[in-house]
Amino acid sequence: ELYELLIRQSFGDEADAVKAPEILVNEGGAFHVLGAIASMKLDAAIPTASTVVACVGDALVELSRDRAPEVARGATREVLDWIRRRGGVITSLDPLAWTHETYREFLAARWIAQRFKPDDAGMLDMAKRAYNEPRLRSVMLFAYSVWASSSAYRLEHDRSSVAEKVLAHFSEP
Repeated sequence: ELYELLIRQSFGDEADAVKAPEILVNEGGAFHVLGAIASMKLDAAIPTASTVVACVGDALVELSRDRAPEVARGATREVLDWIRRRGGVITSLDPLAWTHETYREFLAARWIAQRFKPDDAGMLDMAKRAYNEPRLRSVMLFAYSVWASSSAYRLEHDRSSVAEKVLAHFSEP
């Protein structure tokens, strides 16, 4: 919750001169786009400006299902300019750089937690990789904390069940 609060504060408020692009609808839209960008770094490749632009375009299409894809993608530059000027967490697009790596880790984890369940096969494999890959370890720890605080896993029994599945996956050959 602390990282979410810090990122929200970096967006500014309605009284600020730099307004969020209309396509972002609300701060949830900004989190959606930032999460998509952050999750790009789960891959070993270093994102370039062109891959960031493509990623943001795809995120805007996903965010704006009521608009034609070309219209949503058409807002990419405006959104990226706003994120650079107002978002407070990305310092550069080429190469992609964050004001602090923990912002990226949190945003990637939040993005993952909204799309997957903690015991999905892909998440279990990623958790296993994170054991040996420090860049994934923090992301997965953040993701598990997001899941644990969600309504689906509020009961201790549900959290314990997921933890047992993850631990069992580590012991597999």
